[in-house]
Amino acid sequence: MRAVVQDGRAVIEDVSDYPDGTILELELVAHDRQSREQRIEALRRAIDPAIEQADAGRVVRGTPAELMARAHEKAGADPHA
Repeated sequence: MRAVVQDGRAVIEDVSDYPDGTILELELVAHDRQSREQRIEALRRAIDPAIEQADAGRVVRGTPAELMARAHEKAGADPHA
């Protein structure tokens, strides 16, 4: 089933056999039409290198603020700018 947003409402374009008053749960699908499984697999591929680094002990510990400050220092930028 497909729906198009018109005036802030999702309007289903397909004819269905559902009776009037049936409540449907809609799931937003990306325009590139990747399946849910394809999106999950892409996320896993993106995360795998970080997991391998962590498993090998190549991690940097700190709070988000500390990590940002280190990144700014490494880049030669003022962390408070």
